[in-house]
Amino acid sequence: MEKLQNRFSLSDTISVIVILGTLSAFALPGFANVERESRQAALDELTSAMRNSTALVHAVWMATGANSATVMLEGREVKVNAQGYPADESALRVALSQDPVGHGYVLSGNGFAPADITHPGACTVSYDTSVNPPLISSPALLDCE
Repeated sequence: MEKLQNRFSLSDTISVIVILGTLSAFALPGFANVERESRQAALDELTSAMRNSTALVHAVWMATGANSATVMLEGREVKVNAQGYPADESALRVALSQDPVGHGYVLSGNGFAPADITHPGACTVSYDTSVNPPLISSPALLDCE
């Protein structure tokens, strides 16, 4: 009479380990790419918030007569330049505080960086007031690694 085996053989165990190793080799690079996409999304979101805030300040300036050095946004005073855009980074910071997205940033040099980025100096969305309208430019994602 034959005896039933209730155990896994060595070859069964090795087969399972090989299959799991192969699956993990394909899955891990996919997770690394998710982190990179998240970082890019944070930069895009901050760039968009800066552009929207700048446009809002300019629109309010135009609507109120286009002759003031400041604009009021929900009780906060924003300094503007002669063309009606936020005068500098600190004025843009006041305007950004009106935007819910704008609370997830840090002031870094002549621009802003997402607060959750480890090295914000290399990953700064810049605000250049030397041109009209001000230039808001996002860095290459490779600078943020």
